[in-house]
Formats: sequence, C-alpha cells, structure tokens
Amino acid sequence: MDAQLLPLVAAVAAFILWHVIMAGDRVRGALVGRLGATRFAGLFSAGALITLALAILAYGHAPYSELWDAPTWVRHISLSVMPAACILIIAGASTANPSTVGMGGPEAGSVKVVGILTITRHPLMWGIGLFGLVHMLANGDVASQILFGGISVLALLGTLRLDAKKRRVMGRKWEEFESRTSNLPFAAVTAKRVALDLAGIGWPRVLGGLALYAVMLFIHGEAFGTVPWRI
Repeated sequence: MDAQLLPLVAAVAAFILWHVIMAGDRVRGALVGRLGATRFAGLFSAGALITLALAILAYGHAPYSELWDAPTWVRHISLSVMPAACILIIAGASTANPSTVGMGGPEAGSVKVVGILTITRHPLMWGIGLFGLVHMLANGDVASQILFGGISVLALLGTLRLDAKKRRVMGRKWEEFESRTSNLPFAAVTAKRVALDLAGIGWPRVLGGLALYAVMLFIHGEAFGTVPWRI
C-alpha cells in the first residue's frame, strides 16, 4: 500500500472503531451511568464528527490511484440514487424510532410503524450506506474505496449489529417491532407485513431530503473539486 494512504486508513479506522467501541454495552453503559444519556449522546456525536472530519481531510490529501474508470451510466445511477439516500437520512433522523441513537428511546412495542419505518426500520443507516455505495461506484480510485467503503460497511453491517443488540436487550418488545418492519428496504411491504405509508413520510421530509441533495450538489465542486452533473 502507498504510504501516503496510511493517514486515510488510520482516520477511517478511527471513525469505525469510535462507533463500534462507544456502541458496546460495557462502554456505553459505563459512560451513560457517569455522564447521563444526553451528555453521552453529545460525546458520541462529537467523536463521530471529529473522526469523520479527519477522514475527509485525509481523503483530500490522499494520492489518486485509479482502479477503474467509472462509465457515464454508473455516474448517472449515482446521481439518481442520491435523492433517495438523502430522503432516507432526513426522514430517518426525524422519525421516532427505537433503533436510532439519541432518539429518546421509545419502547419498540409502543412505536407506530408509519412513514419511513414501513420501508425500513433503519432508514438513517440505509441512507448513509447508499450514499457510500454510490460514491464507491462513481469513484474508481483507491482512496474513495477506503473512505466510502468504510462508511458503507459501518452503516449497513451496523444494521445487523443493532438488530442483534436490541433483540438481546429488549427481547420480545424488539421482536414485535421486527415482525412489523424489515431491515432490507421494502422487504416487509413485499411480504405484506405492513402497508407502504408514503403519506406518513410527509412532504416536509421529502423536500428536506431533496434540499439536502441540492446543497450537496452545490458545494460538491468547491469542496471536492468535481461537479457531479458534468459527466
């Protein structure tokens, strides 16, 4: 491996390890007991933002080493998927959900499966995961695979880890919530375990997701040196 990639590898590893360690039962329990849930959530978020910022900074200074030249149609797919990813992120962050860190912890059995939860019980993580995957496809260089691959792995494998943890901690309450939802988007709808509730997502969340997408497009050239629609 090119030695110039080591800062990026280290930063992405720190980003992933911060999430894995802080989400562990022992560390989380000890810190919540000492700091309280609100302060722990603040510490968790601050560490995540700092390690992500370091990863982005290292990515900006990493050498370009091409693995493949992404064809135009792949980049069009990326541009087409990103609005859905942004809507999942905004809707997931604004919908009561016992699986979301810092959401306030409503009991799984008391949560109405409406809106974005009818698509997936992990909308925020799927939105982040899709963001990472499409950027891996559209950027065929080593540094992009490290950064966006790390983000995708953390988010998508994190849904499985979170399911296992909630099942262990919450027992039947979580199993009931699982029975009414799905991890894989639209799986519960396809299996007719729940009806798709587009109205429950609401236009404000859809417009919020599209606004996030527009902002990302607007700053992309200045922040990352490439203009996505000029392909």
